[in-house]
Amino acid sequence: MTTCSPTESWTVCALKTKKAVMAAATPQMALEAAADWTVRYRNLYNANVNPQWPADDQDMMEVLMESFFDDTVGKWLDPAAIAFSMALKKYLPRLAAAVGMLTSPIAIGFYVVLAPSPIANEFTEARLANEEIHRILRTKLDATLPAPWQTGYDEMMSRAYHKIKGNPLP
Repeated sequence: MTTCSPTESWTVCALKTKKAVMAAATPQMALEAAADWTVRYRNLYNANVNPQWPADDQDMMEVLMESFFDDTVGKWLDPAAIAFSMALKKYLPRLAAAVGMLTSPIAIGFYVVLAPSPIANEFTEARLANEEIHRILRTKLDATLPAPWQTGYDEMMSRAYHKIKGNPLP
């Protein structure tokens, strides 16, 4: 399922993504509808990258978040819901999800480090749209996942961040 065209601006993609996520009949469909946005938001990040957060650190963050997924968020998933589990596992470690689903202080601090600069650019401008898309998406996920899933996601982010910075959590 494709929500956005590669030729559309990020603002058009954000509006289409919000509508598609709201209209999604299932959480899996909502994740699929938001997938194009994660690509678009990552491209905005790449175009405006902060030199304090090297690209290899960002890539490592996504790999580590994937590896922590099963021990945190994944442990609450019903194995019978494998298609949803795969959609969630594919989506949550991505950059847009990483900065859009954050609630813990360490995770919010990660966004401050990740954000390219206090100077307005397309990535920082798109932050509000990203947060809104994920607020809608969280509503869909809250209806499916048990209540502590958000805590597990924050833990996953915190563990990945600390491991990259050389002080892994126990």
